Amino acid sequence: MLRMARQTLAERERERETQPDSFAWQCAVESAQMHVDELTRQLVDAKKQREIELVEIRLTGKLARFGSLPMSVLGRISTAFEEVLVQAGRTLRQQETVEAIRSLFDVRLKAVAPGSTRLFITLQTNPDLFGDSLAETCLTHTFNLLKVETPVEAQTQVRKVGRKGTQQLSKLLKVLDENYLEAHVNWQSPTDKFFTWEGKLGRIRELSQTFDRIVANEPEEVAVEGTVYTESIRKRFEVQDASGFIYGGSVPDSLMNSLTALRVGEPCRAILLETIHENPTTGQQQKLYQLKYIAPLPAQSTLQPTQLSLF
Repeated sequence: MLRMARQTLAERERERETQPDSFAWQCAVESAQMHVDELTRQLVDAKKQREIELVEIRLTGKLARFGSLPMSVLGRISTAFEEVLVQAGRTLRQQETVEAIRSLFDVRLKAVAPGSTRLFITLQTNPDLFGDSLAETCLTHTFNLLKVETPVEAQTQVRKVGRKGTQQLSKLLKVLDENYLEAHVNWQSPTDKFFTWEGKLGRIRELSQTFDRIVANEPEEVAVEGTVYTESIRKRFEVQDASGFIYGGSVPDSLMNSLTALRVGEPCRAILLETIHENPTTGQQQKLYQLKYIAPLPAQSTLQPTQLSLF
């Protein structure tokens, strides 16, 4: 409902821009904004009442018997799982330290139960003022990465979890593989969506190898001068250089204000993190970009904006 309300608000704001003197559209925008604010408040309240996210990891195998597991194996699994989420959170909030995100999540092993061996892990929901929960987002991205079916899909999801988060996930899968443990992982999100992943030994090994190949390439900084091309505010950017090539990719939360402060068509300078992923089967390469820095070019630039901001 909130997503639809935000879309309605964006549509009405665009209409108002075409008729800035229209009292009717002004009222329509204000009404839509009030609806978004109310739904956001309800979402924040609901997530605050929820307090924690609960993830169940059910392990099966010779080592996982009657609700027990060797301490060395348990420690490696729980540490790697925490690091996956913390590093995924760091990818989304680069302005925050790893320890700040670790404290925000407060990942804990809540219980170990029989039924082979079932681990119950919790982390704090901690919604922000807009009802968005970093813990929820990181868990969603992690499940989506585990459930990829094609190399291209894996490359896309790796960018969301981040290089270090993916490395930790590969490490977790290796612990399972080395100890002949299969895993069934499930989590019910605050929006009541049920996430589940079935990790058989063959699939665990396959995913680990895939992730290792993808993260083998270190991101490289690329400096671009051009004009703001995008009109999206959904954490995406597009910058067109002088040759007409359009760079597009993801935007960390910390840079959204810098991006939306620019006008479409405004001259800018951007620094991008470029990662090259190669499909081992076809040899085809894909370049993915994440915005690291963006700012307007100095006033003496000869480039001029071509249209008003659509942010």
